[in-house]
Amino acid sequence: MSSEQLHQIIEKAICKQPQDDDGRYYHLCWWQEKLQCLPTQHTKDPHPIFFMAPGEAFTAGLSEHQWRLLERRFGDFCKDRKIDLSAVSPKRARKGRKVVPRKRTQVTEFDLYRLRALLATARQGGALPDDSMTRLQEILEQADVVAPREIPGDVVTMNSQVRLQDSRSREDMVVTVVFPGDAKSDEAVEQLRASILTPMGLSVFGRRVGDELDGKIRVHELLFQPEAAGNFEL
Repeated sequence: MSSEQLHQIIEKAICKQPQDDDGRYYHLCWWQEKLQCLPTQHTKDPHPIFFMAPGEAFTAGLSEHQWRLLERRFGDFCKDRKIDLSAVSPKRARKGRKVVPRKRTQVTEFDLYRLRALLATARQGGALPDDSMTRLQEILEQADVVAPREIPGDVVTMNSQVRLQDSRSREDMVVTVVFPGDAKSDEAVEQLRASILTPMGLSVFGRRVGDELDGKIRVHELLFQPEAAGNFEL
């Protein structure tokens, strides 16, 4: 079985996971003669387990490393047990129900260093951690960190300029994600230069072209990314 087929079977199992936010852990396991993504306490009977994580990790999307690990473990398991999954490979998704796995947020090492410094300065200054700083910390903790030269060209990094489009009205808006000190106070300009600590900045940062924000705003085009332009210190 090819890696693509294994990926599809794993993706199908994850998509059937209950979408809750109760903090429970789930695992991908071989249960009742098929691969399933179930709560870790669904049974006390011993059975093969390939991967375990909090429910939100599956909902947000696994990293490329986690996908490779899962494909290898599940593929070896099927090979050892002589399990033929080709007959049960997922069919193409029904029209209107296409499922596209969301990739984990990627952050460059340079952005990570500067954003952590931003959070540390805010704490040292006695500022209480508000929702924006808490959310930014969560994003950094859950992201895959890559070298600036290795960041994909469709990822929104700091000082990137992105065109957003309303999927209903088709209206566009261009936003640049900046540090708080670079955001402008003028309302007309503020719409174009969003601080990373604003809801807009947090929603756009780390997104990829094609991603949707809140189900209606789409990351339509990345007009400028410092790394893609060869500027690794902007």
